[in-house]
Amino acid sequence: MDCRKLTALCAAAFSPLAALLAQDVPAIPRPDPAVAEFARGVKFTVAGYEGGSEVLTNFPVLVRLSEYNSGTGKGIQGFRYADFYISDGSANTDIAFLDADGNGLSYDIDTWDASGESLVWVNLPQMTNGTEFAMWYRSSKTGKVLNPDNVWTNYAGVWHFAEDYGTETGSVNVYDSTTNNLTGTTLYNNTTKGASVSGGRVGRGRRTGDNIEDGNKGTGGIDVPLGAADSPKRAAVDRLASPTPVFSTSFWIYPEMNVRYPYYVSRKNADTYPAWAIQSNDNKAGSANAFRIFSRGAASGSNLGVSGVGGAQNAWTKIDVVYTDEGTSGKGYLYVNGVLKNSGGGNLNTGKAANGSVDFYIGGGSGSDCRPFGGIMDEVRLQYGRPTAARVKADFDTIAKASFLTAGEVVEVAVVEKPIAAFSIADYGASYVQFSGSLSSLGDEDATACSARYKVWPASGEEPAAWTTFATGLGAGATFSGIVKTLSPETTYSYKLEVVNDEDVESDITESTITTSGAAVYGTGGTITRVGDDWLHTFKVTSATNLYEFTPPSYATSVQALVVGGGGPGGYRAG
Repeated sequence: MDCRKLTALCAAAFSPLAALLAQDVPAIPRPDPAVAEFARGVKFTVAGYEGGSEVLTNFPVLVRLSEYNSGTGKGIQGFRYADFYISDGSANTDIAFLDADGNGLSYDIDTWDASGESLVWVNLPQMTNGTEFAMWYRSSKTGKVLNPDNVWTNYAGVWHFAEDYGTETGSVNVYDSTTNNLTGTTLYNNTTKGASVSGGRVGRGRRTGDNIEDGNKGTGGIDVPLGAADSPKRAAVDRLASPTPVFSTSFWIYPEMNVRYPYYVSRKNADTYPAWAIQSNDNKAGSANAFRIFSRGAASGSNLGVSGVGGAQNAWTKIDVVYTDEGTSGKGYLYVNGVLKNSGGGNLNTGKAANGSVDFYIGGGSGSDCRPFGGIMDEVRLQYGRPTAARVKADFDTIAKASFLTAGEVVEVAVVEKPIAAFSIADYGASYVQFSGSLSSLGDEDATACSARYKVWPASGEEPAAWTTFATGLGAGATFSGIVKTLSPETTYSYKLEVVNDEDVESDITESTITTSGAAVYGTGGTITRVGDDWLHTFKVTSATNLYEFTPPSYATSVQALVVGGGGPGGYRAG
């Protein structure tokens, strides 16, 4: 039985009956083949969620992808990067995630390493222990729409610090994964301070600077400019604390030295400045294991001090701080590695959390009171609303517990594997259009080469039945181009482009229209007409000083001209 005829049955659930009815169709959700014919799939199961019956909504779960290593027992059995058509971690990577009903799930590629472990955040609309979803890849159909929305739907900002600039000798950008585009700029960089590091908690991390003594306030951290008072970026961050402060901020820290009063996240530029921030307490003789939570600023410089809560030097610790509008002054809740440390919350004694007018800062503060954090940070997030204790713990576990998510073996589905090519218009003028393309895959494993071909016709006319071949003998990775001549100026043409392999399997068709420009060639004096691929410039010589010019089409790399003269009464200047 053709597995593609059973798509609806197979995509409906993880039904053992479906597997019995169609032995060649895996019992994991499949995308509709009309959308994308993926040939490889693997099922994931949430196995380490400890939140009991509480169902989390829009939860970003961390998916780790790596090839199976029999020596360590790590990785996904049957998973190979070589099975991807496009495996570069870009938006074109042929990968999709689906829930148990076959609906597309949003995903965010944090790190892509085709020689090691790749990290992908997948948004699960509803998650509890036992939640299942699937990843599919190796699709020869273009135009897949299976990544519907932003993963970080309830966040003001999310910074993975996955950027790798190599040796850094100046300020660089760090990028926000939400749609708010809160790009930050490092304030101090060289090869040791403030640089990207490979040993992050999730992929790469960001060293933010150093701050050994209180008198050495230094320069460091990351400035996230928010723009003018009415800018969308400022509004996205201000919405955390206005009109009511119910939000959370979280981050991983790796202290590398004895620090004193460093900022982790901040809207402040001084202790008494009226804005919220998270800062270490005075730990001149120790590590960053005591925190104070600012809401508006205070003369004493401390709103909520919580000591002895972790943050050991040379070790990773996750910090979550939740601001709420409880009571007259509001409360703050501090979680360390997913565990609440100030039971019942603590009063923010100078008032509920408030925004300032300065930028948002990561791993430091504003101005001369910067106080950068002397270590590495990773996964910095600003989240709207108050997360439950179960969500805070799950956010920690999806990173810290390898058993939080389990993967089955890769399954294969027989599909017609088409060649994959990308086309573009390289150039066009009044009488021609030049197409270019690149071939990613030959498709069928028995194919040895592909040919590229086109159809071009006036949009007001009928499509021709035959294709015209313009490149042959193409192998995977080949680039090619071809010129269509004898077009008319200022005319709209329809076109179709495709490749076909030597097994007669065609790629998806690229089609659109193009309108040619003005006159193709021109000359001074006389008339210009076209005869097939040739142009005829006809003119009359009336004196020995007449000048006649002919300009060929721009696509011409060389021109052959035949000049014929003669005629007229008495054979004037004939020859």
